[in-house]
Amino acid sequence: VTIKDDDAAPTVGFTAASSTVGEGAGTITIAVSLSAASEKTVSVKFAVGGGTATNGTDYTLTASTLTFAPGETTKLITLTITQDTTHEPDETLLVKLSKPTNAKLGLAAHTLTITDDDP
Repeated sequence: VTIKDDDAAPTVGFTAASSTVGEGAGTITIAVSLSAASEKTVSVKFAVGGGTATNGTDYTLTASTLTFAPGETTKLITLTITQDTTHEPDETLLVKLSKPTNAKLGLAAHTLTITDDDP
């Protein structure tokens, strides 16, 4: 007897399209979730794909892959916000998801706004 897996693949995506953080926040996380638990390992790549903030100067984030073990439904992308003393406009960065395995792509972009706290 062969049992065919006919369950629909879950959707993987950000839990929110945007968020705002103060420049002095330190380390923050952005949540990525599956629409349903899967019996298979699910993975999705993430990277910064635009915005006015500069990696290494305004924040630090290294592109990587999130891997959900069977049964897991939430993973966190962690980035560090850099505190400086330069008065500047609020800045943004766009984190994008791509190339999911064993899942469909849902909300694939998250815009993070970094608000300036310098006089």
